Amino acid sequence: MTKLSEVRCAMNGEIAVATVVGEFDIGNCDEMSRQIQASCADALAIVLDLSETQYLDSAALRTLFTIARMFQGRGAPVVAVIPATGLVRKVTVVSGIDAVMPVAETRDEGLRLAGGPVA
Repeated sequence: MTKLSEVRCAMNGEIAVATVVGEFDIGNCDEMSRQIQASCADALAIVLDLSETQYLDSAALRTLFTIARMFQGRGAPVVAVIPATGLVRKVTVVSGIDAVMPVAETRDEGLRLAGGPVA
């Protein structure tokens, strides 16, 4: 993974919040996926927070879809946090991400949609 990106994970009760910081692209999506899967493995729900993501490409979108389907397949809801404005929002809207997981504009809204308390 490049130094231009990182995944920060924190638990909010039994909900994992994985914040993708920086660029999320073909060069780091495998490592990002491994980190998210490992840090969220025991969570009852996952919030994928893209509010600090400056860039993502089609490989990153595919990774997000794969992560969502994997966790959903074991009964863990997945919610994406994507601010209402910016490039990331435009790319994810066009991709149809909301057909795979609910999309919230803020972390608090994401936590509510995931079924947990707001921090």
